[in-house]
Amino acid sequence: MRGGILAKARRGELALALPVGLAYDHHGQVVLDPDAEVRQAVGLLFDTFTATGSAFGVVRAFREQQLAFPARHHRGPRHGELFFQPLTHDRVIKTLHNPAYAGAYTYGRARHTTGLDGHHHTNVKPIAEWTVLIKDHHPGYLTWAQYEANLAILTANAAARGDDRAAGPPREGTALLQGLGGLILTALTPAAIEVTLAVSDELIAQAERADQLRQVHVQRAEHAADAARHRYLAVDAANRLVADALEADWNTALRALAAARDDYRKATAAATVLDQQQRDKIRALAVDLPALWNDPGTPMRERKRLIRLLITDVTLTRGQDTITAAIRFPAGRHHVLRLPVPKNAWQLRATPAQLTELIDHLLDSCTYAQIAGQLNAAGHTSGEGHPWDGDRVAKLANYHHMPSHDRRLCDRGLLSLEQIAADLHAHPSSIKRWHCPGLLTGEQADDRGIFRYHPGQTRPGPALVEETATRLGTDHRSGRRNPHRKSGRPRTPKKMSDLPATLEPPARQRPDQPASPQTLQPSQEVQYEA
Repeated sequence: MRGGILAKARRGELALALPVGLAYDHHGQVVLDPDAEVRQAVGLLFDTFTATGSAFGVVRAFREQQLAFPARHHRGPRHGELFFQPLTHDRVIKTLHNPAYAGAYTYGRARHTTGLDGHHHTNVKPIAEWTVLIKDHHPGYLTWAQYEANLAILTANAAARGDDRAAGPPREGTALLQGLGGLILTALTPAAIEVTLAVSDELIAQAERADQLRQVHVQRAEHAADAARHRYLAVDAANRLVADALEADWNTALRALAAARDDYRKATAAATVLDQQQRDKIRALAVDLPALWNDPGTPMRERKRLIRLLITDVTLTRGQDTITAAIRFPAGRHHVLRLPVPKNAWQLRATPAQLTELIDHLLDSCTYAQIAGQLNAAGHTSGEGHPWDGDRVAKLANYHHMPSHDRRLCDRGLLSLEQIAADLHAHPSSIKRWHCPGLLTGEQADDRGIFRYHPGQTRPGPALVEETATRLGTDHRSGRRNPHRKSGRPRTPKKMSDLPATLEPPARQRPDQPASPQTLQPSQEVQYEA
């Protein structure tokens, strides 16, 4: 039995399920679908893919023109019935991969296996391994060469990972566009009129085909409404059960007809306004192609499509800092461009080298917070556009391995608080108290208020300390005191045990116990009434 099936398939006589747009005639031969709307929709799909070079572009075009795509039920009570639905990306991919649309009869395009786990697996085989391939077997919507070209475009559009990524459809990136755009504008300006006219013809043809599809859809709805009306009028009015069902079908068909006419009216009005805008824009751009390229409203993918129309190929050679682009034009001319390597995202957010050098220079005399204040006052921002603060300056310095201001003071020989206290044989608090009025000199080392002191200083004498204290007042007695306080006395309240004896509260006594003589003061006397 298997051999008979294969023999019949090799002769192209084995009946297979056909995709939408193809059908069997009464002789069993494969022909194009007799429905004009179905044929126009399938043909528009292939033409749109040829124009856009992207499956997503086909879906976008159908949605923008509010067009549906035909399909048929494959099972159930409505088997074989035609219906329309929005076009999806997977439907476009399946249609482009189906060789039946190219007029080819195929059998055994996939390999079906069952794994050890019992799961069924289907693997698509390459064209060379198909069991049966008969080209020009039946009428199709495109030639075999066009079918292979579409497969090549889909393969190129596949987003591979890593360095194996192939050239895809025009996207929004800006790589190489600046250099190529300038070259195109200078070398191919005479061809601008031909390009714009070709684009104009393509837009007009697509608009006309979309309008024809809408007209056929309205005609189908009118035919369905008329058929429902005839069925309703032909039924016996006394048979209310059948009459009610046919009346409901007629009302449903009338609503579908009204919706189809409304959609056609809206789409026609929108297409008329858009078509006039396109014509005005094309007339202006036919004279000035640079206006199209430099227009902020022109997406990057459209600029790339223009480049693909105007050049034959580009060979890129990447160096360490530059990219060499060898460009060939259709007329045989060629040109070589040398462009800088596009920066990565982290490079675009990096702090400029000049600002990094300025921060390195300021660290000789300033702390992180002081540097941030100077940068903000001068109008400098970080690589991400944020204002500077001490933490951001510190992170940048650490990233570039810059010594901190404290480290630089230490390298210059300045002493820490403990070191100068040991040299002068004084307590660290005395060093701070002497440094505050200027008896000892030093420099701020960080944003915490830590200082480093110059070496070679002598311990100030008692007379100099007293003279300085008298001259500056008592506010400078302590280097660690809160500067907002007006007095140097501590705030901590005294304990009850530290109060004078006269302020101590009297001891509690019983009411029936006379006061002890020791509790009376010498100046007090006790008087008794007679």
